Amino acid sequence: MWRFFWVTTALTVMTVLVLELLVPILLPILFGSQFTESVPIARVLLVAAAFFSARRILAEVMKGAGNPAAGSIAELASFVALIPAFLLFTRSFHVIGVAVALTFSAALSLAVLILLDLKATRRQDSRRWRQNAK
Repeated sequence: MWRFFWVTTALTVMTVLVLELLVPILLPILFGSQFTESVPIARVLLVAAAFFSARRILAEVMKGAGNPAAGSIAELASFVALIPAFLLFTRSFHVIGVAVALTFSAALSLAVLILLDLKATRRQDSRRWRQNAK
């Protein structure tokens, strides 16, 4: 499970890194020179996309491993964290603060999902240990 997660996450991160380098060129070409100022926001949102993608991959893998509710719990944590993050970061960083809040929310929800998997793994290990002790 973790091998699949890390391989797909590595591919996602490599894609995001390429896009991080290309976004200053692509945005003006695709949307015009008036969008040049949105490059920093796009770069922050690409980081958020990497976190959301990793969370989505792990949620699907955990669903296949018998823990279908974990993805929904992480999604809920993302929404709960988004509101205070939005208020905090928008006040400090204005428009780019919205992108920072989304990135924070995505990272937090990935962390919640990882913790849920660790907890489930610990529970399974404990059951196996008890069964082997009998």
